[in-house]
Amino acid sequence: MKSPGSLTLALEGSSLSLEKFKQAVTSFLDLVESVGKEAVGEGQRIKWRITVKSGSALVKATPEYTPETSEAARAVITAIPNGIENLAKGIAEPPKLFSLSAIKALRRLATVQELTGNGLTAVRILAPGNKKTISNKVAATVNEIIGTSYEAYGSIEGKLQALWDRGGFKFSVLDALFDRRVDCFVGDDLVDAAIAGFRKRVRVSGTVQYNKAGLPISITATEIYTFKPNDQLPSAADVRGILKN
Repeated sequence: MKSPGSLTLALEGSSLSLEKFKQAVTSFLDLVESVGKEAVGEGQRIKWRITVKSGSALVKATPEYTPETSEAARAVITAIPNGIENLAKGIAEPPKLFSLSAIKALRRLATVQELTGNGLTAVRILAPGNKKTISNKVAATVNEIIGTSYEAYGSIEGKLQALWDRGGFKFSVLDALFDRRVDCFVGDDLVDAAIAGFRKRVRVSGTVQYNKAGLPISITATEIYTFKPNDQLPSAADVRGILKN
């Protein structure tokens, strides 16, 4: 079976400081992982093999081929360069499969050249037959997406998925209205409620951050309500009985 290919981070220049290399690599890996999470189905995970080419600043991320994740892996390898291209064109909306975490990772990658130290001339991402430069225009568009967003109190409903406990607890909800994942951040007081709602339909209320297009991208939750399963809801006969009374 044909491999879906790979993604490579290329750091070009005469010299590279440790600080720049570290931020570039961690941002690249966070970008790949975040887009990968958007591409896979529930309960799936793409495993990536990371290699560094000796004598150069090339970091390659190659997905491990499995029948269950090969389609998603191909989607990631296509989505990242295509997303960078759209951002370079000034399209100020999140590219396909780009969550807020992915957008922030790309912004960190775009600001590597601004760190102290000369020698880095270009940051590029290479895919099969596709090479994209992380330009100043990409950084400006990302800042426009994040910077022009607004916040308001609100709620989102959908299936609670993907729990993380790294740098603060969060989870994602597949928004039923917009059919997109929304990052949800919670304090320690709501961790148990989030875990209890895993894989269930929930309503999360709190401060919602919206992008320029008015789509929710994240929420700082103050309340999590878990809906009852369908088999526990009143039947049509039950409702008719209530109406008769």
